[in-house]
Amino acid sequence: MTNIFFLFLGFGLGFLGTLIGAGGGFVLVPVLLVMYPETPTYHLTAISILVVAANGISGSAAYLLQGRVHLKSALIFTACSLVGVPFGVRMAE
Repeated sequence: MTNIFFLFLGFGLGFLGTLIGAGGGFVLVPVLLVMYPETPTYHLTAISILVVAANGISGSAAYLLQGRVHLKSALIFTACSLVGVPFGVRMAE
């Protein structure tokens, strides 16, 4: 039963995240907190970030194949996030 729930949750989050560009983490973290209240929040946040990254990569690949990606902007955002992410992780600890 839980596997079917996660299958539908994953499909819904992937669809929603790609459609609106939000990734789906704002839905996933509360669901995981309810289902696994004993798990530390930073573990659930890491799971959410992994899911959002996978969603973003798959959506970006599809848009790239369609020719809808401005590569210069994408590279600038990527470079900035690679610098900013380690600081965000340290602040969350």
